[in-house]
Amino acid sequence: MNNPRTGDTRVGNRRSQTFVSITVAATSTTLYQLTVSRTAIIRKAIITNRAGASTQVIFGETVAAVWTPRFPPLFIPNNQDVELEEEMIPAFEFTSDIIGRASAAGADPADVQVILEVEEFD
Repeated sequence: MNNPRTGDTRVGNRRSQTFVSITVAATSTTLYQLTVSRTAIIRKAIITNRAGASTQVIFGETVAAVWTPRFPPLFIPNNQDVELEEEMIPAFEFTSDIIGRASAAGADPADVQVILEVEEFD
């Protein structure tokens, strides 16, 4: 059956992980480690900003040893949670680990927390 949003006929495996803390601003943090020889599309994201200031979170990946943003910045107000469902997220297909950066972040309890649900494809 085709994915109603993308028309994709592939069936992937849905996976998620526990939250990952981004603790240093403008520094790459691995949010999801991709299974070898697979690609992935983010299907859901929950982001909690506890940084003490509004922040922007960007999802990207490493291409030829260079961090490359793949989504536009997501604005997260201070002390707020944002939940993004599949319909709100671009269907970009990651070919390497999913990396996140935040414009403002600090050590726990002033971190930015991210939980991703992805669909992996062979």
